[in-house]
Amino acid sequence: MKNYSLNCLNRTSFSRASTGLAFPSFALMRLRTYIVDAFVVGGQSGTGNAAGVVLLPSVTRYSQSNRPPASTMTSNDADDDETGAAPPFSLDDAARQRLAAELRQTETAFVERCGPKGGSSSTFLLRWFTPTTEVPLCGHATLAAAAALVAEGVKGSDEEGGGGGGGGGGEATTATYCFETVSSGLLRVRVRFPAPSSSPPPSSASAPAPTFELDLPSRAPTDPPPRGLRRPRSLAAEDEGSPSGPTSATLALLRALERRRDGGGDGGDEPPPPLLLRRLRGISFNAELGYLVVALEPGGDIVSSEEMIGGLDPNPRALREAVLLAEEGVSSSGGGSGGRGGSGGSVSGVIVTSLAATDGRTIVSRFFAPWMGIDEDPATGSAHAVVAPLWAGDLLRRGQGSREGPRSGGGGGGGGGGTSSAADGSTAPPFWRARQLSARGGELSVCFLQSKQRVLVVGGAAVALEGWAHV
Repeated sequence: MKNYSLNCLNRTSFSRASTGLAFPSFALMRLRTYIVDAFVVGGQSGTGNAAGVVLLPSVTRYSQSNRPPASTMTSNDADDDETGAAPPFSLDDAARQRLAAELRQTETAFVERCGPKGGSSSTFLLRWFTPTTEVPLCGHATLAAAAALVAEGVKGSDEEGGGGGGGGGGEATTATYCFETVSSGLLRVRVRFPAPSSSPPPSSASAPAPTFELDLPSRAPTDPPPRGLRRPRSLAAEDEGSPSGPTSATLALLRALERRRDGGGDGGDEPPPPLLLRRLRGISFNAELGYLVVALEPGGDIVSSEEMIGGLDPNPRALREAVLLAEEGVSSSGGGSGGRGGSGGSVSGVIVTSLAATDGRTIVSRFFAPWMGIDEDPATGSAHAVVAPLWAGDLLRRGQGSREGPRSGGGGGGGGGGTSSAADGSTAPPFWRARQLSARGGELSVCFLQSKQRVLVVGGAAVALEGWAHV
């Protein structure tokens, strides 16, 4: 784990002690900053999706472990150290955007406490920025925000047995962090700390890591996609001019997803039909997030849909052009919901998804968002708020619900495949495994709560870096 200071205004950070200079009254504000890997594979840092997390002064309280060196404390630090209360301070949107661009993560979460002068509530205000724009929902950065609060020693609500360590009674403990958001309402992250072992672990082993359960609003892809991407009535038809065949925009989209390099047939003739067309189940859309969903039929005789998704090598420019081609025909009729994509249209990301051929109960996907400055997002929580309700019907009809319950010591546990009961005697909803097939990989479990129209997304996290940002 590394610890360093990031200066967003100039590349070199000087302290009073090292230079002997009298700094002007606008001394830099120091903000506690983390980079956290969310939805990690096997608990390993360097997998999953990295997110920046910036804790504003209303969240942090300096202790012996996190106070800045005395020689580099600013006047704001000193005020905080003497009074024990965070100084009134917030970042404007332009400063947040600059800091997100400097951190260069797919998303950066900005966290501050609710209430006057921060208060002591476990409810926080949360906003997410990519390097180029603010976004209405980001699952992995929300999970990362909770992990940063745990690492910082900020307690959540409902903590038992002393909070972050799992308690002294040998029992698992939980803590809940609530986040107020502008576009997605109240989001909750429940952190489950495993029970400590009765015998001390070997010196080479680390303590069991907590799991994070993120409660997201369901975002089923039930809106009509841009008209140029209408669902073909006959997926086997390969004639673009046929009324039952795919449109030119559909073909352009699938070709852009398949290969990074443009190019046609051997002699510069019309390129062959994309392979994805043979497995295409349909193209759907969630207008609220601006996510376009390309769903493939599971299975495959020679190459499975899972392998096809893993082998995609999209051309970001061609992807934007294909979506623009599809949107041009509906731009005047407002076919979307005023999305936030950089193209000015309704689409801001493309999900390609199917079910794994290996076990039939694992959702596999990849997520591409060049409209938000993200060629590919390695592991995307918000995308699973879309694909979980999309595949729920198939998985339930097959009886493929996994009731392993990635939670420790709570409802939803028990063996896989059978019926389990929650603490109140009701049948616990099934969890399904999910994998994002990016180069870094991502592992999580999802549960679709149809009656509440919520999706539970569960995964692990690892702090990759912590330090201070200067703004």
